[in-house]
Amino acid sequence: MAVSSSVQVVLLDIEGTICEISFVRDVLFPYALKVLPEVVKTQWDEPKFKEYRDLFPTEYRDNQDAFQAHVIDLASRDVKISYLKNLQGYLWEEGYRSGEIKAPLFPDVLDTLAKWHGKGVKLMIYSSGSVPAQKLLFKHTNAETPDLTWMISDWFDTINAGLKTESSSYETIASKHPDVLPGQFLFLSDNVKEVEAAIKAGMRSVVVKRPGNAELAPEVYDKYDVVETFQAIEDDFVIKRLQALGKRTADEAVLGEGSDAKVAAAEAPEAENPDAKRLKTTTGGDDEPSPARAAQDVAAPSATETKQGTTENQEEPSRMDKLLAQAVGDAPPTPKTTEEAKETPEAAE
Repeated sequence: MAVSSSVQVVLLDIEGTICEISFVRDVLFPYALKVLPEVVKTQWDEPKFKEYRDLFPTEYRDNQDAFQAHVIDLASRDVKISYLKNLQGYLWEEGYRSGEIKAPLFPDVLDTLAKWHGKGVKLMIYSSGSVPAQKLLFKHTNAETPDLTWMISDWFDTINAGLKTESSSYETIASKHPDVLPGQFLFLSDNVKEVEAAIKAGMRSVVVKRPGNAELAPEVYDKYDVVETFQAIEDDFVIKRLQALGKRTADEAVLGEGSDAKVAAAEAPEAENPDAKRLKTTTGGDDEPSPARAAQDVAAPSATETKQGTTENQEEPSRMDKLLAQAVGDAPPTPKTTEEAKETPEAAE
């Protein structure tokens, strides 16, 4: 299941999926609690702050001490309730704008998202954090060009979609994009219950295992697809997709899935995506190359005999190679024999 013509939308979790859980726990939550007393003291009656305060239960919204105590209690227990998430987003704004807070995305995230975006795949976010907080995070990342909001086509939270562990929430998201079938969504999350809910709603879903995340139970690996980087989706899932086609031959798979062929053609040189070229993290250079894909799983028999008239020492491309070249569109044309060159005029394209 390479991210290609078979996947139209990649729906992304944030915490533990595109950035470390510790960023939220050790940076964002403490920052909100640090600035909370001053904000309460100086902005209590200001219309902007009152919008957030009025969302709290009545027993907390009219008393500063009770309000702060309630916020501290909810935050310490990481309660995912909408009025707390909205307030946290508001409290983080100044930290992001001042540069004190920057979202440290995992090294593989920038280039892979840019690659998918360049293919025309829609990127969407679904997080328990409020939509305004999501946009703040994507606007202030550790990329050389920090603002990545231009890549995201839609944003979902527990207010406009629902709880992330309920399948109805994913049905709601899919219903807001009727031009995309549920099976054309790919949801990526570190939370197994969220992955299960997305699958129940008809979406494809993958468990993302990142440094700092909780250990996964052994049975998770048997029941779900698990990856440690987004790049692994490109490397591994195309193989599984071709194997799952069953009676269809590899040639038919290439003809039917042109974009999948592009991923499968690992040996064909690929031009650097302009999105990926300009997105580099400030903490390092290019990502390390991913492990070589299992070529034997997708390779077709290659031609071992040259045709009469073929340039000496030049191997005639196999049928699979030709199909891949047609599907990819950026592979060099198949060399013609001397006789073919005479008999076949070049067509204007």
